Amino acid sequence: MRRLFNMLVNNVREHFMIYLALWLLLAIIDLVWFMVFLTAPGRGSRVWYSAGHGIY
Repeated sequence: MRRLFNMLVNNVREHFMIYLALWLLLAIIDLVWFMVFLTAPGRGSRVWYSAGHGIY
């Protein structure tokens, strides 16, 4: 019984760590997306204009 309990606890702990890692990855992707979206042309930023894309 103790062996089954330990296996379940370790399984839950392992899946919780995977769950946290995936949420962290999603948060990083969201931050990158918002940074690109907020620095896109027409949003008041000159970042893309200075990169030489030919959009003036």
